[in-house]
Amino acid sequence: MKRVERDPEKFRYVFSNKFSPVLEVKPGEEFTLETEDAFGGKIRQNTDLPVPQRLPGLHRMPPYLNPLVGPVYIDGAERGDLIAVDIHEIEPQDQGVSVVISGFGPLADSASWPDCHGPYTRVLQYERGATGNFRDGRVIFNERLSWPMAPFMGCIGVAPDFEEVSSLVGPYDGQAVGGFGGNWDSREVKQGNRIYLPVYNEGALLYLGDMHASQGDAEWTGVAVETRGELRVSCQLVKGKSVPYPRIETPRSIIQLNNGRPLERSISQAWIWMMSWLVDEYRFSQIDAYQFISCCPDARINVYQMIPDNWYTVGVEIPKAYLM
Repeated sequence: MKRVERDPEKFRYVFSNKFSPVLEVKPGEEFTLETEDAFGGKIRQNTDLPVPQRLPGLHRMPPYLNPLVGPVYIDGAERGDLIAVDIHEIEPQDQGVSVVISGFGPLADSASWPDCHGPYTRVLQYERGATGNFRDGRVIFNERLSWPMAPFMGCIGVAPDFEEVSSLVGPYDGQAVGGFGGNWDSREVKQGNRIYLPVYNEGALLYLGDMHASQGDAEWTGVAVETRGELRVSCQLVKGKSVPYPRIETPRSIIQLNNGRPLERSISQAWIWMMSWLVDEYRFSQIDAYQFISCCPDARINVYQMIPDNWYTVGVEIPKAYLM
C-alpha cells in the first residue's frame, strides 16, 4: 500500500494547485497518510505554551497552523468531476493537546474569566481500546474526567481554481470556505464515512490534515484535542457530476455541509442544498422536500464549528431511513 510518511519539510499550510503531488493513486486504490497535529508537533508537554517563541508560525497572517499532507493526485479526475473520499481507518497516535492562545477565543478579553485568557496548554493522554488501538480507546482529560475517543479529520479539501487558501481558516476575510473544502472541523469526516468533493483541477489534488481525537459541538475555544496520527483512505471518481458544496454520506444518513457567516445564513443555504439533493437523487418533489425538512423530527442541524466572530461550519442531516 502506498504511504506518505510524516515529514515536516513537506507540510503545506494552504490548499493550492502550485505544489507537486506527494502521491499519485488510481480511483479505488487505498493509501495511508501520516499527519501531524495542528501545532506541528512542537507542543509536547504542559509547559510548552502556545506562544510565538515556540510556534513561529503564529507571527504569520494567517498563522501557520494545521499542517496538511498533499496534494494527492487521483488519476483521471478532471474539472467538473466529483471525488468521493472514503475514510477506512483513522488512528490517533501518542497523545493529544489542547491550548488556549492569548488574544484568541470568546473569552480572550473577559474580565469575568481571567483564568481563560491564556496562554495555557493541556496535554491529554490516551487509553487503548479493546482492539489494542487508540481509536476505540479513551481520552483522559484529568483524574476525574474521560470519554470515548472520537477521531476525525479537521481539514479535507482539494485545490481551488486559482487562489491559495489557508488551512487554518479558509479565506481569511471571514467569508465562506470554498466549495473545494477547507478547515471544517466536522466530526463527520471520520472512519466509515464518505466525503464528496467537487474537482477544480486535473488530478483533483487532495489535501488532508488536522486530526482531532475528539471535539465538542462548536469547538467554542477554537481548539479541540489536537493529535498526530495516520489514516487510510481511497477515492472513487464520479465523472461529469458536481455538487454545489461538499457533502457527507454516513452508513445511516446524508449530510449537507456549509461554512461561512452569519450562522443563520449558512444553515438556510445548507437546507436549500439539501432540498436539491432530495429532489435530484431521492424522488422528492420540491414542495415535499420543503415541508419534510420542517416537519420531520429527525431532520437535524449540526453546528460543528462556531468560534465567535470568526467562521462557522454546519451540517444539515437526514437519516437514510426516510430516503428508501
